Amino acid sequence: MPSETDRRRGFAALYEEHLLLGAQFGSDSVIKDYGADVNIAEALSGAVLSDISDVCLLLFSGAPSNAFASMAFAGDELGRETCGFEAVLTGDGALASVPLLARTGSH
Repeated sequence: MPSETDRRRGFAALYEEHLLLGAQFGSDSVIKDYGADVNIAEALSGAVLSDISDVCLLLFSGAPSNAFASMAFAGDELGRETCGFEAVLTGDGALASVPLLARTGSH
């Protein structure tokens, strides 16, 4: 059975939140249930819960932002106050990543 430290590492910042919700962990550190009368497999069918607390964020602003975004992302330019998943391609056209891109202002 994984130690509490291993569990914390696996769930990062949301570990304590899972505990507060009554999560019961299996021997593989996967949440088995939340102590409710709900089947966890049924409740999570077609759903995703992701902890992005340790994900890298890149914030860029100013006049060069539009040029940078058009070079880095393969999708159409986002309108103001919109977001979308945009492909990032390598030099040979292979898919490198599909991050969430959000635009909050003119640049």
